[in-house]
Amino acid sequence: MASKIFFDHQIFTKQNRGGISNYFFSLGLEMIKMNLDIKFFSPLHRNKYLLQIPKKYRFGSYVNFLPGRINNSIDLINFHISKKYLDKNSYDLIHQTYYSKKNLPKLPKILTVFDLISEKYPNYFKNFKDLREEKKFSIENSQHLICISETTKNDLIEYFGVDPKKITVTLLASNLSNDFIEIKNKKLKNFILFIGNRRGYKNFDGFIEAFSKSNLMKKNFKIMIVGGEKFGKEDFEILNKNKMTLDHIQVANEKKMSLSYIYSNVALMVYPSLYEGFGLPILEAMACGCPVISSNGGSLQEVGGKNIEYFDPLDTDDMSFKFDKILSSNTNLKNQIEYGYKQSQKFSWEKCAKETIQVYQNI
Repeated sequence: MASKIFFDHQIFTKQNRGGISNYFFSLGLEMIKMNLDIKFFSPLHRNKYLLQIPKKYRFGSYVNFLPGRINNSIDLINFHISKKYLDKNSYDLIHQTYYSKKNLPKLPKILTVFDLISEKYPNYFKNFKDLREEKKFSIENSQHLICISETTKNDLIEYFGVDPKKITVTLLASNLSNDFIEIKNKKLKNFILFIGNRRGYKNFDGFIEAFSKSNLMKKNFKIMIVGGEKFGKEDFEILNKNKMTLDHIQVANEKKMSLSYIYSNVALMVYPSLYEGFGLPILEAMACGCPVISSNGGSLQEVGGKNIEYFDPLDTDDMSFKFDKILSSNTNLKNQIEYGYKQSQKFSWEKCAKETIQVYQNI
């Protein structure tokens, strides 16, 4: 068995927080419980999750502010320090945390591929060409690839011609959960939740159009926004286009309300994304007792399972109909809550870690 695993710096210099760095953080904590000898090596980083890893298992200094314009310089510094460290210390393999054209010493490499949305919707990505080159280089220089869904595995085969034998699927899990909460006790039961970025393939404009088409929604509910960009000009244009105002919107104060509290207390979460490699918010919502309706794009049906309501993300009439169908009946809402709890229990970080360690053993 590979006894010493080196996690590189890539994602921890790019993200303060985020889905990918949370994946490695959660994976690392499980591996530490299993007594695997791992090291998160990021000499200069901006990542809050990394600070929660016990010191024995990480190396590097947290820098509160790293200007975007010096990203390339920081990346180069981290690469050279990592290379010197690996020259003097013995490791069995490297688990790369993101794509890069810089190749660390010739140890076996594992790469986790989260999605190929940029290949599917290149117009939404300004840096598509550079990202694709980095992705291609990393894929070709890895001994094995981990995908977080069957959808991503199939996309990887389609867009990069990867041999299926070189790919293993390990599903993600939720770090959030909450005890069962009755509908009548929900503190935010007049709110519909939209979570994450609102641009491009995330389809916020389609969501707003669908909301505006439902008299039930406009009369009885408001939209709660969590995360994403600062509410600005483009958002106002979307509201104006659909004859809606700020009276219909509340931006959550995440310092006063935790994400698990929001999930547990809103009436419903809507996930209208055109395409996802996994769709973790669906899983988080279900684990916290939040009914979910979702787009059928990408891997979302893999995560949500058979018994939630799906809609065509490009069909706002379909989306609006599903809003009304779920929200017009407390029985429907209760059934969705009960189903969500059961579905979310099929996913765990322990299972993800065990399957990842099996990949290490095979390499």
